[in-house]
Amino acid sequence: YTVTGTSSNGCIGLPISATVTVNQVPNVQVSASSSSICSNQSVTLTATGADSYIWSPSNSLSSLTGGIVTATPAASTTYTVTGTSSNGCIGTFTIPITVNPLPTIQISPLNPTICSGQSISITASGADTYVWSPSTGLSSTTGSVVNANPTASTTYAVTGTDLYGCSNTLNLPVTVNQLPIVQVSSNSLSICP
Repeated sequence: YTVTGTSSNGCIGLPISATVTVNQVPNVQVSASSSSICSNQSVTLTATGADSYIWSPSNSLSSLTGGIVTATPAASTTYTVTGTSSNGCIGTFTIPITVNPLPTIQISPLNPTICSGQSISITASGADTYVWSPSTGLSSTTGSVVNANPTASTTYAVTGTDLYGCSNTLNLPVTVNQLPIVQVSSNSLSICP
């Protein structure tokens, strides 16, 4: 810019120039190790494009500064990073992270009791796929319905996974009652009519 000044008597001073440099705003970008996580999981957020960074909100982040932070949100959250370049210019970027709840696994019947040698059908619900353990006494280790025929009381665990890949586990104790031991005694095995 050039400025030329004129006094009240009409005299004109020499022009003076000033240069204004316009620095570019940093192009801040953020990448996430995953945009969708399960409850109680973490995600790594990596910022690029600036020289220093400040993150928000603060309640679920491992750090408020730095190019790489770990987020463990309890619910779906949009994170904002403010990046500052070496020339003092500021840029921002927001990234949403979706938190999917864990599936609620239900089992029927609850706390079943059987007699030794019997079997019982157990049904799991609340997820899309199921894995059972231990395999002892089970007709299968996968599926929503299994038959259990344990020889002794056993606690089975079923892990259900939903369409988002989130898993939850529920334990089911199966009580096995032993058969009674029947005995007969007599003072004589031979009698008269």
